[in-house]
Amino acid sequence: MEWLVSGAERELGIERRQLALGEGRQLVALVPARWAGSLRQGWPGPCPRPEGLSTAEISALLQRSTYKMPAGWTRVSIQGVRKRRLSRWQPPEAGAGPPDLDSLCGFMSHVAEQNFRNLWRDAHAHCAAAGRDQKATAASQTPSLPHATPTPASQTPPTSYGTPTYSSSQTPPTSQATPASTSPGLAPPPSTSHCTSTPASQATPLATSFPPTAAAPPTHTSRAASLDAFKASLSRALGCSFVRVEAHEGGPPPAPAPRPTHPNLLPAHALLETTEALYLVQPLPCHTLRDAVIFSPAKLAGSHAKVLFVLYQALQALRACHREGLAVGGLTLAHLALDEKLFTQVRLNLGDYEGDEEEEDEQQQQQQQPEEEEAGALESRDLRELVTGWVQGRVSNFTYLMGVNRLAGRRPGDPNYHPVLPWVVDFSSPHGGFRDLRKSKFRLTKGDKQLDFTYQMAREALWAEGGGAGARAHAHVHVPHHIPDVLSDITYYVYTARRAPRALLCRHVRAQWEPHEYPGSVGRMAAWSPDECIPEYYSQPALFQSLHPDMADLQLPAWCPHGPAAFVAAHRRLLESREVSQELHHWLDLTFGYRLSGREAVRAKNICLPLVDAHTHLTCYGVVQLFDQPHPQRTVGPAWALAEPPALTGRPQAWRGQDGAAPEEEEGARAPVGEEEGAGDLEEGTEALDSLSALDGPSAPSLDVPPAGPPQSKARGAGEKEEGPVHLPDGFNPLQALEELEKLSNFLTRGLQSSPPDLPAWDGPRIPSLSCLLQRDMQSFGVLVAETFFAQRLRPLGLEASLPERFQAVCRLAQCRLREVAEPLQQAVLTLLHLQEERPGAFTQPPHPALFHYPAVLAGLPPPSPGLLLSPCCPIIPFPAYFPRLHRLACSFSAPGQGLPLGREFVFSLWQQLDRLLEVVEPEGLEILLPFVLELLSADGTAVYSAWYLFEPMARALGPRGAQRCLLSPLAGVYERPGYLPGRFYLYTDCFVLQLMVRLGLQPFLTSLLPHILQVLTGQEGDAEAQGLGGGPEDETGPSYGSREGKEAADSGSDMGCELSEGEEPQGGIFGDEQEAAGQARPSDGSSNGETSGEEQGPDSETKDGMCLPSPGGLGLGQAEEEEEEEESAEEEGAEQAAPLCTTPEGRLCEVLRESAEQEEEEEEEELTEGKEQKILLDTACKTVKWLSAKLGPTLCSRHIVRNLLRLLVTCYFGADKQQFVLNGEEDLPCVGSIYKHRPVLGDLVAQPVLECLVYVAQLYGEPLLTYQCLPYVAYLVAPSNSRRLNSRKEASLLAAMVLMQKIIVYLSDTTLMDILPKVNQDLLLPVLEVLTSPLASFPGGAQARSVLGVKTLSLIALVCLRIGQEMVVQHMSETLRRFFEGFSITPEQREKAGESDTPWTGTPETDAADWDPAALDELDEVFSLEMAFSAYIPFNCLIGDTTIRRLLRNHELVWGMAARYQEEVSGCGAEIPPPPSPDTGDPWPRAGPRGEDGASGTFGSAMVGNRIEIGPGARPAWLPVSGDQEPGSLKQELGRSGRCLDGNWLAHWRYEVGRGQQDGRFHFHQIRLQTFTGHTGTVRTLAPLPSEDFFLSTGRDRTVRLWPLYNQGDGTGTVEPRLIYAHHRRPVYCAQQLGALQQVASCDGTVHIWDQFTGKPIRIFDCFDSRNPITAVAAMPAPHCSLLVGTSDSVLHFIDPRKPGLQHEFRLGINASAGLIRCMAISPSGRSVAVGFSSGFIYLLDTRTGLILKVWPAHESDILQLKSTEGNVLVSSSTDHSLTVWKESEPKPLQHYKSPSDPVHAFDLHGHEVVAGTVANRIGIYSLDGSVPVATSKLSWENFRGVLTSLAMLPAKRLLLLGSDNGMIRLLA
Repeated sequence: MEWLVSGAERELGIERRQLALGEGRQLVALVPARWAGSLRQGWPGPCPRPEGLSTAEISALLQRSTYKMPAGWTRVSIQGVRKRRLSRWQPPEAGAGPPDLDSLCGFMSHVAEQNFRNLWRDAHAHCAAAGRDQKATAASQTPSLPHATPTPASQTPPTSYGTPTYSSSQTPPTSQATPASTSPGLAPPPSTSHCTSTPASQATPLATSFPPTAAAPPTHTSRAASLDAFKASLSRALGCSFVRVEAHEGGPPPAPAPRPTHPNLLPAHALLETTEALYLVQPLPCHTLRDAVIFSPAKLAGSHAKVLFVLYQALQALRACHREGLAVGGLTLAHLALDEKLFTQVRLNLGDYEGDEEEEDEQQQQQQQPEEEEAGALESRDLRELVTGWVQGRVSNFTYLMGVNRLAGRRPGDPNYHPVLPWVVDFSSPHGGFRDLRKSKFRLTKGDKQLDFTYQMAREALWAEGGGAGARAHAHVHVPHHIPDVLSDITYYVYTARRAPRALLCRHVRAQWEPHEYPGSVGRMAAWSPDECIPEYYSQPALFQSLHPDMADLQLPAWCPHGPAAFVAAHRRLLESREVSQELHHWLDLTFGYRLSGREAVRAKNICLPLVDAHTHLTCYGVVQLFDQPHPQRTVGPAWALAEPPALTGRPQAWRGQDGAAPEEEEGARAPVGEEEGAGDLEEGTEALDSLSALDGPSAPSLDVPPAGPPQSKARGAGEKEEGPVHLPDGFNPLQALEELEKLSNFLTRGLQSSPPDLPAWDGPRIPSLSCLLQRDMQSFGVLVAETFFAQRLRPLGLEASLPERFQAVCRLAQCRLREVAEPLQQAVLTLLHLQEERPGAFTQPPHPALFHYPAVLAGLPPPSPGLLLSPCCPIIPFPAYFPRLHRLACSFSAPGQGLPLGREFVFSLWQQLDRLLEVVEPEGLEILLPFVLELLSADGTAVYSAWYLFEPMARALGPRGAQRCLLSPLAGVYERPGYLPGRFYLYTDCFVLQLMVRLGLQPFLTSLLPHILQVLTGQEGDAEAQGLGGGPEDETGPSYGSREGKEAADSGSDMGCELSEGEEPQGGIFGDEQEAAGQARPSDGSSNGETSGEEQGPDSETKDGMCLPSPGGLGLGQAEEEEEEEESAEEEGAEQAAPLCTTPEGRLCEVLRESAEQEEEEEEEELTEGKEQKILLDTACKTVKWLSAKLGPTLCSRHIVRNLLRLLVTCYFGADKQQFVLNGEEDLPCVGSIYKHRPVLGDLVAQPVLECLVYVAQLYGEPLLTYQCLPYVAYLVAPSNSRRLNSRKEASLLAAMVLMQKIIVYLSDTTLMDILPKVNQDLLLPVLEVLTSPLASFPGGAQARSVLGVKTLSLIALVCLRIGQEMVVQHMSETLRRFFEGFSITPEQREKAGESDTPWTGTPETDAADWDPAALDELDEVFSLEMAFSAYIPFNCLIGDTTIRRLLRNHELVWGMAARYQEEVSGCGAEIPPPPSPDTGDPWPRAGPRGEDGASGTFGSAMVGNRIEIGPGARPAWLPVSGDQEPGSLKQELGRSGRCLDGNWLAHWRYEVGRGQQDGRFHFHQIRLQTFTGHTGTVRTLAPLPSEDFFLSTGRDRTVRLWPLYNQGDGTGTVEPRLIYAHHRRPVYCAQQLGALQQVASCDGTVHIWDQFTGKPIRIFDCFDSRNPITAVAAMPAPHCSLLVGTSDSVLHFIDPRKPGLQHEFRLGINASAGLIRCMAISPSGRSVAVGFSSGFIYLLDTRTGLILKVWPAHESDILQLKSTEGNVLVSSSTDHSLTVWKESEPKPLQHYKSPSDPVHAFDLHGHEVVAGTVANRIGIYSLDGSVPVATSKLSWENFRGVLTSLAMLPAKRLLLLGSDNGMIRLLA
C-alpha cells in the first residue's frame, strides 16, 4: 500500500496527513467537496490543504466513526492499479444481448443451450487430453527433439465452461484443428489458458466472449490493448470517463460518460489516469454490511427478506459489472455499502487486477521499537497462532493485547473504537497496588450497588413498558445492563487531553474550556475513569506532556521522578509482570470473551449495553465478543512455575536459591515486582513433574527447581538412600500443566474452530484472466452469503483474511452448522461453494484465482451466475416475486436526480410505482420499504407531498396497528416542522384528515395529531405538547412558542355566522367520508369519481402526468340535496365571505385551490408565496376544525377541540410582541368622546381564527358550551395564584380571559346573562381588577401589558353595562365600577396632576405602602392617566347619570378633575367635554331609529330589547370585534338553533363528560337514554360499531343488516331511521363485521355475504362449503390482513379471501371428538393467533400463519357463548355456566374469574381494561381485567330499555353503550 500512499501524495497532490489506510486495498482521504465534485469535468489541480485544522483533528475526521464533516469537506475512497502490474485480458466482443431469464420459456431455453455447450466442451477437453497423452507416450518412445516438450496429463488446463460463448448465428473460432468426430459448430476453442467456466448468464458475447489468452510472453502491444480494454470496461460500469492527471490545471476535457452507473454500484467521483497508475475515487460509505452483522445484528433480524434484499442488490451490481466485462473482485462484507434503508451498493475491488504486493514495501512501514516490531511481525498471524504464542510465553502481554484489539476491529486513533488495555495498578507504589482483573473497571469504579441498581431499575422499566424481547423492538425502551461501554469517546479525549487540540476537547468533552477540571495526575486519571486504559499510556511518553499553556503536564507518581519515558517503561514492566500475567485471562474474558453474554455476564455484572439493546441503527463501532469459551491462562514464566517442590523428610539441607536464602512464599501471596524470575516454561515444568516419580528409585537424580536460576542436582553416594514421607505443599497440583494444556486445546478447538489451516504459498506470477475473475466473483459471493450468518463465529479470522482462508473457514462451518444459515439461502451456500459432493481438490492450482472448478452441469443447471440467480425461475435462491418491483422503487428513492428534483413531481412518480407494488408486497417487504418512505417524510422538500401521496397506501398496507407504530410519529414530525414548507396546507384539508382518522384510528388521531392541526390556527409551530395541547392541566409557567406571526394570515378570518338548520347532518358525514378515505381520498390520475368538474378543481387540476392534487369524490347517501341547498345559500351570501362551509371534502379542497387561483390570475404558473400560502393554510385549517367539530359529536368535540382551543387562546397573547397595538387603517389620534375606539393588539388578530372556531362550535351545540365549558375556563384563568408575582403565562391568561368573555357576553341570551352576572362580577371582573389596580407586583410586560389589560377590562365592563341597562348597572355593577375607578387614586402623583393632592381618599388598599413595588407604581401612573380618566368617566356618566356616579365613586372629584384637565390639553383639537348631565336630562348620546327587534322602548340608545340596550350607528362602540356575520356595533348576537343543539338527556350526558378529568378513562354507566333506533322487526342478534364510532351495523332475525348513524339529535327521546338496509339474506343473520382492510362488510346467515358498506350492493357470496356442516362462526382478520375466518360444525377453520372466490386454506381442529361445535372465535389484535371456543367449553389457540395449535385447555364447564381478544395476549370468555373469565395465553390459570349468581353473561364488550357485560335479566356489569376495581352492576330501568337484552356493543372513544333487544329496538345509553 505504500505505492498507493506515495502515488496519491505525489500525483494527486493530497497531503500525506490527509490520507489514512482503509479496509482492503484502499485509502481514505479528506478532500474538499468542491474539488472532488470537479474531478469529472477535468483535472482541477492538486488537492487543496485544510487550513486551520491540526493533524489530530484531521486524524479524527479520517476515522469511520466520525460522521460529521467540516463544511465544504468530505471523505473519499481511493483505489489504484499500477499499469505495469495490470493483468492481461482481451476486451469483450460485440454480440447478442443478455438472455431472457425472467420467463420460464427463456430460462429453460438458456439452461438447455448452456448445458449442451458445457457438456460438449467437457467432452472435447477430455478427448484433447487423451490425445496429448498418446502423443507424449509416442514421443517418449522416439528420440525427442530438443525443442519439443510434452505436456503431461496432470498439467492439462481446466475446462472453460461457457467461455467464450456465441450466439446461435455464430460459430466458434477454428484457429486450431478439431477432432474429426466433433461438429464444427460445436467444437470448443483451444484451451490454452488457465481459466475455468464462466457463469451461464454471462454467456453472451457482450459479457463473456473473452478468448483465452495465449501463454506467450507479454508484449507492449498486448499490454496496451489490455489496458485500453480495462479502462473501457471500468468507464462503462461506473458511468464516467477517465481524466488525465496533468501537471497543470485545465487538462483536456474527459470524454462524455457512456451512460449512468447502476444504482447498486458505488458511484465514482472520478476515474483518474497518470503515467504510472489508474485511480478510482469514490465517496467513502459510512456503513457496510460487516457493520450491520457485527455491530447492529438487529438491523437484519426479524425476517429473511432483509438479507435476501441485500443479496439481491449485490447480484444486480454483479450482473451490471459482468455485462461490461468487469469483475468485482474478492467480495467481502466490507465491500457492500449499506445505509439505514438497507439500500446496498457494491464497491469494486481493483486490487485483484494486479499481482501480489511486494513484502519488502510492507516491512518498511514497521515501527522502530522492538515491541512494535514484534507486533508488526504478528500482524500476519491468525488468532490461533497469537493465543498459542501468548500462552507459551513467546508473545508479550502488550503485543497479545494489541493483536486481540486488531482482530476485534478496533482502530487506533478512532475515539469511538480505540484499542483498550487494562489499568493494572493504582500507582500508589512502584511494586504494589495491583488491580483486581476479575472485575471490570466500570464495576471497580462505580461499585456493585450502583450496577445492581442500574440493572434492576432498567429491568423494571422494561417490563413496565411491555416486557419481553418484543418490547425491545420499540424505540426508547429501557434495557437492563451494567456497563454502557468499554471506552467512550469522552474518556478517550480526556486521556489524550494534553495532546489533543483545544477545539476537539471543547467539541467532545465540554463546550467551555476548563483546563483545571481535567485529571491532573496519572493516579487521579486511573481512579476517576470508569473505562479501561489506552495503549499510549504504555508506549508513548509524549502523551503526558501538555501542548496547552494553561494546562499542566500530566503529573507522574511520586515513585517515578525520572520523567515520562521512565514512567512508560515502568508501566510497561507492570503490565508484563507476574501478577498481571496470571490474572490477565480474566480481563480478556470480561472485555473480549464469554463473560460478555449470557449468565456469566450477569454473574460478573458485565452486561454491555451495545450488545443487548437490539439497536436497529447502523454503527461502525461497539463491543465485540471474540471468544465464547473461557480464555486459557498463561502457563509459562515465574507466575506460572509449578508450586514449590515437595520437601523430603530427612534431607540434610533445604533447597535454596542461588543467593543461599530459603524461599518464603505463602500461598496466594504476590511476589513484588523486581524479584528475579524463576525458570519454567511448559517443557521444563513437564520434566519437573516427571522427575517426581523417580525419587523412590535408588539411582534417581536429585533435581532442584529453585525460584530463580536453572535447576541444580547433587551427586549422591551409591549406597545413600533417604527414607521418609513426601510432604506436598498446600495448593500443589501435579496435573496443573496437563489441565492447562487441555484448556488451551479446548479453547483452540471450540472457540477458534473457524481458523483455517496453512495454505501453500505461490511464488510464481499471478496473471488471472477475466473469465477466472468472473467465476471467482460467484465463489466469493457464496462465501459472503455464508459469512453474513457466520459473522459472529468468524470474528477470530480477522479483517484482512484472504479469500482462500475465508473459504476454508466457511466450508468447515457450513458442514456442521448449516442450520444457522437462513433456510432460503442454505441451498445457495451449498451450490455456490459446491458442498453437495466431495471435490477432488478444494483449491485450484496456482496461478488460478478461482477457488475450485464448477462442473459442467450443477444440479441440472449451468454454473451459477448473477443473471441465473436473479431469475425468478431459478430455485437456488428463492427471491420473493415482489423483489423486482421493490428494487426498482428503491433505486428510484435512492437516485432522485435522474430528471426529477426532490419535490412534488418526484414523490408523484414514486407514488405511481408504490401503488402497483403494494398490490403484491408481503409484510416482510413492507419492513424494507418503510424506511424509504420515512426518509421522504423527514426531508423538507418532500415531507408534505410524501404525506399527501404516500400515507394512505402505506397505512392501508400496514393496518391501523402498523400505521400507529411506524407512521404516527413521522407524521407528527411533519406537522411540528418549523419553517415554510411548500404545499403545507394540503395536510390540513378535511379529506387528508379523514384519511388520518380512518387509517390510524380515532383515538390515536385525537391524542397525537389533532393538537397539531389546531395549533396552526394561532400561527404557532413546533411541538404541540409545548403549547399545553393534548391534555394535562394548565401550568403556571409559560411554554415556548414559535416566532412566526403573520398579519396576513391573521387577517384571513372566516365567516362565523354559518348556522346549521334543523335536523341537518354534519358536513361530509362519515358515511360518505369513509368511502373517500377507503380509496378515493388520495391522489388520482386526473379522473375524479365525484361530481366536481375539471374546471372546478382549481389550478392544480392536471392529468396524471401533470401530478394533480385531487380531492376525494363520491358522496354519501342523502347528501346530494344537502349539498345543493348549501351551495345555493353560499351563493346568496356573496363572494365577500371568506370561508363558506362545504358539505364534502371535495368541495372544500377545490375551494382552497380555486381561491389560490383567483389570487394569482395575473401571475400565470407562479408558485405560491409564503404569505399567500399561509393565508390558504389558515383558511383550510379553520374549515377542517369546523368539519371535525360536527363530525366528532359534542363530547369528543368538547374534550379534544374546545379544550385545546381554549388553551391556544392563551398562547395568542403570550409575549410582549403580541401585546402591541396595531393600526387598523385609522390615524392614531387621541380619543375625545369614547373609550370604544377600536385599538386591537396583535394578539387579537392572532386569536381571531380560534375565536371563530369556538363560536362555530357554540352555534353547533348551543349556549351550554359557553356557560358550562368556556366560562369555567375563564374563571380558572383569572383565579388568583399562590404567588404575588405575575409571570408571562398569567399575564397572557388575563388578556385571553377578557377577550373570550367579551365574545361570550355577545352571544349569551338575556336570561342567561342575568343568571350568571353575579358570578361574572365575583369570579371574573373583581379578581382582574384586583390585579390591574394592585401596586404590589409589576407586570412582566410592563406598562404596555397593564394598559392592554386595562383597556380590555374597561371594554368588558362597558359591554356588560350596555347589555343590562341603567337600572341593572346600579344594582349589580356598582362595586365593579367603584373598584375600577379607584385605580386612579393609587399614587399621589396622579392626584397632584388633577390639582386635588389635598383631597383625602378613603379607598386606600389594606396593604402597607412599604410593600408596594416601585415598578408597579410607575405602571399605574402610566395606565391610569388623564386620557384613561376622560375615556372612562364620560360614557359611564352618560349611562347611569351624574347623581348615581357621584354616589358610586368615592374619588369622583379626582376622576372628574383628571377628565377636565385632559379636555384642556386636547382642546386644540377642537374637542369639547360635555357638562355633567343630570339624571333628569335627556339621553346624552344621540339615538337612532329603532332596530325593530323586540320593541322600541328603553332608557338608553335607540331601542330596548328586554333588558338589553341597542345603540345607533353613530354612537356604536367601535371596539367590539367584527367577525363573520356579526353586525358592527351589535351588543347581542343569536347563536341560532341547529338540530345538533344539546338538550335534555344529551345535555345531561355532555355536562357530566365535560366535568370529568382527562385522566379518567373508565366507563361510568348512568342509564341516560340518548337515542333510539327502530327498524328491525325481530330480535337484534349482533351490534358492530365502525371504527370511526359515528355509524354502526346491526343484524336481526328479520334477515336484514342495517347501517345506523350515531349523531346527537334532539333531547334523547327521539328515534333514528337506518341509513342503509342490506336485505339479500334468506335466513336470519347472526353475524356482521367490517373488513377494515377492504372497507367492506361481511355478514353471515349460513352463507357469507361480502357487500359494500357505502352502497349496499353485494360483491361476493360464499355458499356453505358442505351442506352437512353449516357455518357456525365468522371472524374478520384485523387490517392489513384481508382474510375472513369461517368455522363450520365439523371443527374446520376455513380461510377466505374476499377479493377472490374459493378458499385460501383450512385447518382442522377436530383433535378431540368431544370438543363439540365451534361457537365463537376471537382474533388477536396482531392477527397472529385465533382463539376458537367450542360448545364443550374447550378453547383452542391456533397460529394463523402456520396452522399449529398452540394451546388447548378446558376453559369452562359448558357451552362458550362469546370470546374477545385484546392487547397483551389477553382473552375474555363467557359461558352458560354463569362465568366470565380472563385468560393470558401463556399462563395456564386464569387471571380473573367472575361468577354471575343468577344469569349467564351472553353478551359483553371490552373498553380499555374493563369488560362491560350484559345478561338476559337486563343487568349491566362492569368488570376489571386485572381485578383492580370492584365489580359494578346495575339493572336496566323500564323507561330506558324495554324487552330482553340480546346484544351489546361499546363505543370506547365516546364512552357510550349500544343495547339490542328481542323486540328489534336498539338503545344508545350513557
